[in-house]
Amino acid sequence: MAERRSALARLPAATGTRIALSEVRPGTILQLHAWPQTLDTVRRIITELLMMSAPAIGHAESAAGITIAAIAPGRFLIAAEAGDLLQRFEAALTADAGTVSDVSHGRVILKLEGATAQDLLQACVMIDLDSAAFPPGRVAQTMVHHIDVVIHRRSETHFELWVLRSFAETLAEWLGDIHGGYKGYF
Repeated sequence: MAERRSALARLPAATGTRIALSEVRPGTILQLHAWPQTLDTVRRIITELLMMSAPAIGHAESAAGITIAAIAPGRFLIAAEAGDLLQRFEAALTADAGTVSDVSHGRVILKLEGATAQDLLQACVMIDLDSAAFPPGRVAQTMVHHIDVVIHRRSETHFELWVLRSFAETLAEWLGDIHGGYKGYF
């Protein structure tokens, strides 16, 4: 079996102290799509298989090594430690109810954390990231330097950025440049 390599492996080791950027490496990342008339069915399947409710659009739920992000009507991203999650969803989700795709090797989750993480990210997006407008548990799909990113606010000082793997290194470098010059992970 091929060894999983970090999307940030070519970047220098982290040396910064004000903001930390690292990679979250769940065992599985899935994308689920429900058809308009089957959303309730897909939400029920998510609840039954993961033992947690599917969130409303623009929100995420996290518990016990699982994150479910509702990024659009009938569209969910799920990150989990469980390696058999794809098989479980394929068995429970019929083609007439929706689709499930394993995007584990195509998506990366970057963790941006620190007292000024919100300020750094705010300089890159046109979304109001103030905690009153974008509190913990919220998600939004947007662009950062022409890169499609799903932003998930985990806490006041912790954001996760879901990005296509091929853009993860570029995004990390861009955030470093915005932060005042790339010097490792800030």
